[in-house]
Amino acid sequence: MSKSVDIGSIEKGVPMPALKRGARRSRYPFEQMAIGDSFVVTGLTVAGVRSQCVAAKAKGLGSFKIAVEEDKIRIWRVS
Repeated sequence: MSKSVDIGSIEKGVPMPALKRGARRSRYPFEQMAIGDSFVVTGLTVAGVRSQCVAAKAKGLGSFKIAVEEDKIRIWRVS
C-alpha cells in the first residue's frame, strides 16, 4: 500500500523564519572567566571538555588548559 503524498503549489513572497543562532547558552562559564580563574566539571570525558574549550577559543573567549584531578576535570583560563 503506498502513502498518499500532497505537494502544495509554489508560493512567492513567504518570508523565511529568523535563524536562532547564538540562542543556546554554554554550560561552561567561559565568558565570565578572567585569566587565572578555574572551575571543575565531573561526569564528562576529557575529549568532550577539550572540544568545548577549543570552541570557546574559536569564539575569542580565551585559551584554556585542562587537568584531570582524580574523578574530575579542572579547566583554567590561561589567556
